[in-house]
Amino acid sequence: MSGANSTELSRRTFLIGAGIVGGATGVAACSSGGTSSKGHPSAGSTLRYGEAGSFTSFNPWAQVGGEEDMADQVFSRLVYKSSSGQLVPDLATSWSLAPDGRSMHLTLRPGVVWQDGTKLLASDFVKMYGYLSDPALKTDIGVQKMKGLFAPVTAVKAPDPSTVVMEFAAPVPYIYDILDYWYAVRFDNPKNTNFLTKPPVGTGPYKMTRYVQGQNAQFKAFPDYYIKGKPAITNFTFDIFANGSNLISNLRSGLVQGMLVANYGDVKSIQGNSSYYTTESQLGVWNLMVNCSKPPFNNVAVRQALSYSLDRNSISSTAFFGIEKPVTSPFYTPAATGYVADLVHAQSFDLAKAKSLLKSAGVHNLTFTFPSPTSAPNLQTVAEIWQSDLAKIGVKMKIQTIDNGLWYNLGGKKNLDGADVVPWNNGRCLLDGAVFWNTQGNYVPGAASVEGYQNPTMLKLIKQGATAVDPATRKRIYQKLNEIVVRDCYCLSLVTLSNVWAWSSAVKGVTAELAGNLMVANAKLNS
Repeated sequence: MSGANSTELSRRTFLIGAGIVGGATGVAACSSGGTSSKGHPSAGSTLRYGEAGSFTSFNPWAQVGGEEDMADQVFSRLVYKSSSGQLVPDLATSWSLAPDGRSMHLTLRPGVVWQDGTKLLASDFVKMYGYLSDPALKTDIGVQKMKGLFAPVTAVKAPDPSTVVMEFAAPVPYIYDILDYWYAVRFDNPKNTNFLTKPPVGTGPYKMTRYVQGQNAQFKAFPDYYIKGKPAITNFTFDIFANGSNLISNLRSGLVQGMLVANYGDVKSIQGNSSYYTTESQLGVWNLMVNCSKPPFNNVAVRQALSYSLDRNSISSTAFFGIEKPVTSPFYTPAATGYVADLVHAQSFDLAKAKSLLKSAGVHNLTFTFPSPTSAPNLQTVAEIWQSDLAKIGVKMKIQTIDNGLWYNLGGKKNLDGADVVPWNNGRCLLDGAVFWNTQGNYVPGAASVEGYQNPTMLKLIKQGATAVDPATRKRIYQKLNEIVVRDCYCLSLVTLSNVWAWSSAVKGVTAELAGNLMVANAKLNS
C-alpha cells in the first residue's frame, strides 16, 4: 500500500516469471525451538509451503514481498474481512460506531494472550497507535504505511482493559478497511521492526520459531491461541526458492505441499491431475497506463481506440492461461464499492471501432512502443497478441524488452518518463473505494498524475467519497468514478489480477482473506 502520489505494484509482479528474485544463503537468525538437527520440525504434522522470493520483513504492517503470506499465521486483527467482504470478529468480539460517526468502540475478546504469555490489553492498541508518531520509528516502511492509512484517526484510547475507542476528525465510512490492515504488533526493539534479528511476538495461531535467510521460516502452533483446537496442523514451514520455475517440480516431488504460483503456465501443467488443485484470491487488475501528456495519446478518442483494439479474451486465454479473466474496469465484482455490471466488459474487442476512432481523431500511421519487462513473460505474450491485431488497422507497435528496474522506474515517474504505454498492475480494487483511491496513485488525476491525466471532477468526487456516510451516496460517487475511468481510458484494464496457489490434494481448508493473504489456521493435512 502506498501514498496517494505513488503507484503500487502488487507482490504478484515480483513473483511472476522464472528466477526473477533470489535470496542469499544465510545463517539461522535464532534458535530452532523444537526442530530436528536438519532444521525441520520433528513432531506433529507439518505443512511445507513455497514461494519464489526472499525474506525482507516479517512486519505485517509493511505488507511487502512473499512475507504477506506469513501475516495471518503469526498476527491477528481486531476485525477483518473475509474473501467475500464479510466482517469477521478476531481480537474484538463486538464493535459499534457512534451515531455521529466520529468514534468507534470495540470490545476485546477475553483471555487473549501474546505469544510470550502476556495478556492482550486495550492499552496495547493505544501503544500501537503511538508507534505512528514515534520518532524512533519514523523511517520504518510499515509504520509509514499505517500512518497514511490512519490519517483520519485522531486518537486511540483505552477507557478500561477490554475496550478500545477510536476517535475520528470526521466520519470514516471505510473504517473497517483500515482495521483490515491493523495487525496487533509489538515493536519491543525499534531497530528490529522487520523482525529479522529476533522473531516477532504476535497473537495468531502460529509462533515463529526460526528462519534462515534465503531458505525458510518455521512456525509452530501456538498452544494458547484463543480458538481452542486450532490450528490442526502442528508445524508450518515457509520455504523460499530463488528460481520460480523450480516451484512446480518441488510440489510434484513432495518437497512442498503448497506454492504460490510464479508462472501461469505451471497451473496448466497440473490441471486435470487429481493429485493437485488450485485456489485463487482476486486482488485487482493488470492494466496499461497510457501517457496522456504525449500526443496523440492526449486525445481520448485515441485512447478509446487502443481499448477497443485489445483482444482481452485472447490475452486471458493465451497470456494468462485462462486463470485471469478479461475486464475493462478495475471494479469488476460486487464487492467493489464502484461496481457497475455493464462496465466490466464495456469495450469489447472491435478493430473496426478502433480504426474508426483513430480516423475521427485524425490519426494515421500511428507508431508507438510497448515496454516488455523480462521478469513478466506473460506481458511479452500480451504485447505480441496486441501487436498482431494493431497491424490489421495500420498501427505499428514496437516491442521493447526492458529489465525489471527500468519497468519500475517507468511506472513510478510522472508522464511515464516519456513512454507511450506501460503495462502495470494494481491491487486494492475490491476494497472500499476510499482505500483504493487513497492508495492507487496511478488512477488519481491532477498535478502528480503518473499518466499526466487531468480531471478536476474526479478529484472532487474522490474527496466526497472519502467522507460520504450514506451507503447509497457513496456507491453513486464511486460508480461515477468507475464510469470516468472506463470512458477516459487513461489506465486500460486488461484482465483480473489474482494470487493463485497450487496444492497437494492432501491439503484441505487453506483459505485467504480479502487482502489476498493465506490463512492456515483452519487447514488440515491428510496423510
